[in-house]
Amino acid sequence: MADRSPRSLRSMSDDELAGALTVLAGSIELPGDPGPAFADSVRARLAAQAEGASAIGVARGRRPVARTIDRLRWMPPARRALILAAALVVLGAVAAGAATLGVRGVRIIFGPPPSPTAGPPSPTGSTGPTASSPAPLGSSLVAGDPVSLEDAQARVSYRILVPSVPGLPPPHVYLDTTVPGGAVTLVYPSSTGRPSIGTSGIGLALLEFEGRYTRPLVEKFVLPGASVQDVDVGGSPGFWVSGAPHEFAFVGPDGLIRSSTLRLSGNALLWEEGGVTLRLESELAEARAVRIGGSVR
Repeated sequence: MADRSPRSLRSMSDDELAGALTVLAGSIELPGDPGPAFADSVRARLAAQAEGASAIGVARGRRPVARTIDRLRWMPPARRALILAAALVVLGAVAAGAATLGVRGVRIIFGPPPSPTAGPPSPTGSTGPTASSPAPLGSSLVAGDPVSLEDAQARVSYRILVPSVPGLPPPHVYLDTTVPGGAVTLVYPSSTGRPSIGTSGIGLALLEFEGRYTRPLVEKFVLPGASVQDVDVGGSPGFWVSGAPHEFAFVGPDGLIRSSTLRLSGNALLWEEGGVTLRLESELAEARAVRIGGSVR
């Protein structure tokens, strides 16, 4: 029986390593070109990690980055090229998956949303649209029916979390029962210190739903001009999406985006708390949004 146990890169021949990389590349789904903003963010993160690793190595009397470079320098050119290719494949996989780790039910895609395929011919002979434009910023912020907080709590499968920072009025509550487990949106009107999202008159919109591993319920499409950063929200890992408005949509049971929900989004904070996925949309700065998110109880 052939030996199928994992083998290290060092033990593989050049031909074996090239074949392994070919198989690995075909199994990794990478996003489209995320644009220069994301590239700058990745470079900054790698530089910070390298600096931290170097500091640890110096404290232990070693310099890991320098030692790795020395090893690469003395490798045959073909071998060095294959090792660097392996590193690029791994880094690409990390960059592609980093934005989806830690927040269940949300997928962040660096690129535009897919254009829907043409629909069936209408009675007039025309076909459905071949492209979809997102609704303007501030539109379609709320999905579902207005209900009381008590009614919403009785009809969802998780505990609804409410921000507790001073100065926030009681929220208007909306329940969307088309989402598995129910999705609740807490809406706070704009006021001094809470700028309106577009022309909606809404200053904060907090979306909550049960976090699920099986498939995303929300997709965010980040284009050049927007950025994604790791943040800490009351001790929970999260993401802060800011800069140019990005695109947002709900995902249907078939795994396809619900084009009717595709819209532009303002600054958004994404995190998880007690099995609940939360998304806070606003025009606030990062520190204020994180403070509000960290106050949910």
